[in-house]
Amino acid sequence: MAYELVDNPNDLKITYICGPMSLVGPPTWNYPRFANMAQILRRAGWKVISPHELHSPDESDEHDWFMRRDIIELVKCGRVVMLRGWEKSKGARMEFDLAVGLGMEVLYEQDIDDMSTFELRTRA
Repeated sequence: MAYELVDNPNDLKITYICGPMSLVGPPTWNYPRFANMAQILRRAGWKVISPHELHSPDESDEHDWFMRRDIIELVKCGRVVMLRGWEKSKGARMEFDLAVGLGMEVLYEQDIDDMSTFELRTRA
């Protein structure tokens, strides 16, 4: 799902999901894990942008094409959720650095796992 950039993306409370994709590789590219996190957050009322929904897995495009496309969506968000294994992924580390540099709230998959449904809904 795409959102328009506004003056202050933090006001929209859109969450971007970051994690390893190319490290996992074909055939899934880690899409099930991204889909699961997106589903958890959306059930709690969060607005979510997940790279697995921006493009289908395709080995014919270069890594930088995917990163450029994903970063366009990342900058529209006010927070990120880092999936386990993100620190081993060149792309996810780049997204993390950009999120921190832009002052976004950073949450980790284990944070979401530890939150109750009520806590997630109050943060939406």
